[in-house]
Amino acid sequence: MQKTYKVALVAGKTTPEARRLLAGVDLYDGGIYGDCELPHTCPLKAAKFLIYATKVLTSIKFRLPHTNAHLPNHLAYLYPRRTIATIHRLEPASLHPLARLIQTLGLKAPKLALHAPTKSPQTPS
Repeated sequence: MQKTYKVALVAGKTTPEARRLLAGVDLYDGGIYGDCELPHTCPLKAAKFLIYATKVLTSIKFRLPHTNAHLPNHLAYLYPRRTIATIHRLEPASLHPLARLIQTLGLKAPKLALHAPTKSPQTPS
């Protein structure tokens, strides 16, 4: 994709291996989740990541942002004329008390294209 389009990636944490693989990508790593094994284990940092992602996305030219986190999906409210695509799974609402509210707001966001199953593979049927 980076051969055809200019690709920028906004991240909260990257490894040296990921940076090597993303050599042709404009990488904006805020280092916000540096001390977290998984982002959902540090839910309060999600707001910091949203602020960071908003600052980056308002300072660079972008045509089709993709996101793999819940809160940045709400950027669709700030950019209602642009389509924002998300590639993450929807977790069960029982995972976090705010999960249902955050996912509902995300799903109702203007011009949001959701590319994910509604159940994660770990969710029992």
